[in-house]
Amino acid sequence: MSIRYLYLDDDPEEKVGQIATALSVPGKLVVEYRPVALFANQVEDLISQSGQFDGLLLDLRLDQERRPNGQRAEYTATTLAQFLRTKVYDQEVKIKDFPIVLCSQQWKIGMYDADLSSHDLFDYKFPKEDVEKRAQKISEKLMALVEGYRLIDKAPGRWNEMLACDAQLLDPRMFSRFAGRPVPIATHEYARYILRELLVPANELIKESVFAARLGQTGTGAGWARLRDEVFGAARYTGAFSQSWNRWWQPEINRIFEGLCGTTLSSLTAAQRVAALAEHTGIEGLVAAEPIMFNHSKWYWTICEALKTPLDPSEGFRLAPGHEPMAWQDYDYISLKALLERMHITDLHRSLHPDEVERFDAIREEYSQA
Repeated sequence: MSIRYLYLDDDPEEKVGQIATALSVPGKLVVEYRPVALFANQVEDLISQSGQFDGLLLDLRLDQERRPNGQRAEYTATTLAQFLRTKVYDQEVKIKDFPIVLCSQQWKIGMYDADLSSHDLFDYKFPKEDVEKRAQKISEKLMALVEGYRLIDKAPGRWNEMLACDAQLLDPRMFSRFAGRPVPIATHEYARYILRELLVPANELIKESVFAARLGQTGTGAGWARLRDEVFGAARYTGAFSQSWNRWWQPEINRIFEGLCGTTLSSLTAAQRVAALAEHTGIEGLVAAEPIMFNHSKWYWTICEALKTPLDPSEGFRLAPGHEPMAWQDYDYISLKALLERMHITDLHRSLHPDEVERFDAIREEYSQA
């Protein structure tokens, strides 16, 4: 049976109905447009029909366009999402927990990003302008969110099952915020934590570009896919949301590398890592990454977020995070080259970490002449 999302928007169907059509996938995903109703009627409909849909797609501003009867809805997506999240804990109502996704114009997404108080309400967000070019990827995210919610709902609090791993081998601080909670924890709280704290910042789980960098490569070489899938396949994350959030377990990467090469990843330069892997796997086409312009070190352990290429953190600059990373999480980094080209602003729409500003200012003049 197809996964079903309701899409609420104050714009008329002739204006935004194509978004629902573009995101729907025959036999897999149905996105059904619904005109927005007044708050009391809207929540009554959603609560009574919660068993008939799997996720909710919301425009941010539901209160701008008039309905056919001349009335405007008197609430925004954040108000509705907050109400629904709270109702999950209402034992009398017993509403099903489901993914809530924000789909709005880019400038409205910017409003949402600036409102830190609403960041815990939505599982995923995307601009309407992206649908034309990224419909397939967005649809994959929508389906993965539902599959992830279903998995969590069947095993709430059982991290071995939610993450599909032996949680006892992981840093216990990863799960400390859930210890000793006196009441049952809603599915959306586990989902939010996995999506925001485990799958986004680098930690025990890393994205493919960081994975490749730690093996000394860019991830674009001819032999990379074989190395990733055949040699390090056991390190692939298969837990909640893995259908669209591709991640790898660093502890398992370490174990496989040490078993093959007899030494640790961090003790070798990029060229040495690649040479060891080529020797012990026989895979051809593995190429060590060269340093980014203005950098020299080949002791890669992260990437430049702007250029998506390997970087030694000691030569990079930390980007300002939404919140300071926990002790078991890593910062995102940007290279000097990308900073000089202002790619943190033009491409990433992010700022430099306050603690890095003075360091960057001290060397900016020297390198800007290069």
